[in-house]
Amino acid sequence: MRYLAYDVLKDFVRSTLTRCGVPVEDATSVADYLLYANPSGAESHRIVHLGHYLRRLANGTIKAGPNIRYSSPRPASLSVDGGDGLGHAVPARAIDRGVNTCRRQGSAVVVVENSSHFGMAAYHVRRITAANLVGMIMTHTDARIVPTGARTPFLGTNPIAFGFPPQANHWC
Repeated sequence: MRYLAYDVLKDFVRSTLTRCGVPVEDATSVADYLLYANPSGAESHRIVHLGHYLRRLANGTIKAGPNIRYSSPRPASLSVDGGDGLGHAVPARAIDRGVNTCRRQGSAVVVVENSSHFGMAAYHVRRITAANLVGMIMTHTDARIVPTGARTPFLGTNPIAFGFPPQANHWC
């Protein structure tokens, strides 16, 4: 088995994505995510999926430079249209804006649509706890589980993660 230094692998992922037209900020978000997820052991979240993301960028099912749109239907809510962007980068941007909304309003709800696979929910909730806030992240998945007595898949393994900073003094 061959090992690569963390910085070398991160630079490789970031430079590979930027060569595909992904903005540096988004490429860095994806590289950070993949290198966080890699030691988790969850096959669906590891760096081995970089090739899958590159194929989707090449065929246009993920946009390298998405037109991400934000709206606030209510003062403490944020609606984000991810423009079919990378599922690790769009939530990073949405969370950063959501943290700002929470700081202004005391709480915030952020809804993201038109994004791709966002990986480990636990990774994303860490952005919230790093801001010394309490957060919850969840997403939908495809129906793949057949309930007892049914014939077709109806349920998904929808991930959900809660995060609490070590010394939480804001409840958002």
